[in-house]
Amino acid sequence: MKSQLIIFLGCVVAMQSLAAEPRNHERDQDNRAQISRQRAADIARKRYDGRVLDIRPQRDNGRKDYRVKILREGRVRVLDVDGKTGKVRRK
Repeated sequence: MKSQLIIFLGCVVAMQSLAAEPRNHERDQDNRAQISRQRAADIARKRYDGRVLDIRPQRDNGRKDYRVKILREGRVRVLDVDGKTGKVRRK
């Protein structure tokens, strides 16, 4: 009887972990950037008409964004480009 209970509980735990797996996968797909690094650089360059010095992916509040450093008129500006929408936010 005790061994049957242990087997049953093991099956329940295994089924719960399998049921949770697709939800985690769906969440990861939602958090992936929809635009490429190159597209993020192009958006920043077009918006500020400067030379892109550096671009790095970053996670901000669970979203994947890009941090872009751009040189314009002798000054370095740091921008965040939303990975899904392409919206530019200055830092």
